Amino acid sequence: PWREANGCGRDPIRPAAQKPGRPKPGRIRAGPAQGGPNTDEPPIAEAAINEAANCFGDGRFDSMEDLPMRIRLLFIIGFCLVAIPGLLASLWVAGEAVRDQRRVGSAMAQLQAEADSQRAVSAIAVEVGAFGTVLRQAAPDRAQLNGDAEATRRLMQAAAGSATAAGLDGAAIGRLAAEIDAVRGSVHQALDQPLDRRDAGLAAAAVAARNRAVEGLLAIATQGAQGVARAEPELALLVEVSSAVMDLRDVVGRRNAQILAWLSGTPVQMDALLGAQAATGRA
Repeated sequence: PWREANGCGRDPIRPAAQKPGRPKPGRIRAGPAQGGPNTDEPPIAEAAINEAANCFGDGRFDSMEDLPMRIRLLFIIGFCLVAIPGLLASLWVAGEAVRDQRRVGSAMAQLQAEADSQRAVSAIAVEVGAFGTVLRQAAPDRAQLNGDAEATRRLMQAAAGSATAAGLDGAAIGRLAAEIDAVRGSVHQALDQPLDRRDAGLAAAAVAARNRAVEGLLAIATQGAQGVARAEPELALLVEVSSAVMDLRDVVGRRNAQILAWLSGTPVQMDALLGAQAATGRA
């Protein structure tokens, strides 16, 4: 088998005669110092060494130095074959992580847009809802009105920015903010006049502007809630609870604003009265 594997054609125990015209490499002559008789026949171990040297000398291997290199090459190839499945698994895990990060980022943006819209609704309810009362006062607290106006502007700007970042209609919030600014300006101009010369219909106009702004902001908040539910279904219940609370607050705010408008001198209409009663029952 050793001869067939290496193709040398010689028995390593009994080396053949040297080929003519070529010196036999690696010839070791045994002697008494090496533990064998002083003859031309080398010991068995030396014969195997000499035969391996003949094989390399015949060109079947480049050199003895190539053997470690081939072992290293085989080791590297085997290592790569083993590492390929791990590499593919790592790429799959990384892709899933990137998708999860995008989904969480989208949910956070939608949730921020919803929260900012709801805060803006609260600010409008506080500021515009008080217009019906201050219009009936001879000397209202201007500092309180200015503070409420600044809070409304800031929260409306935040709602518009977060809605735009979440891919929602932030421009619509900007238009609602401009409408509230116009109503605010009219109210402040009316407060500069004596009580008996103020426009009695301004309270109703403020209520209408308040309702339009709240409806627009709640629509943005609803879209944000839907986006959160799609991205993170486990948060859908919490978002739905917050949306229900804001809806209930809107119903009560509409009713109270209508009552304040009546107290300011707006004529009571039957459909408005029925609507206020229905809002009371729903609350």
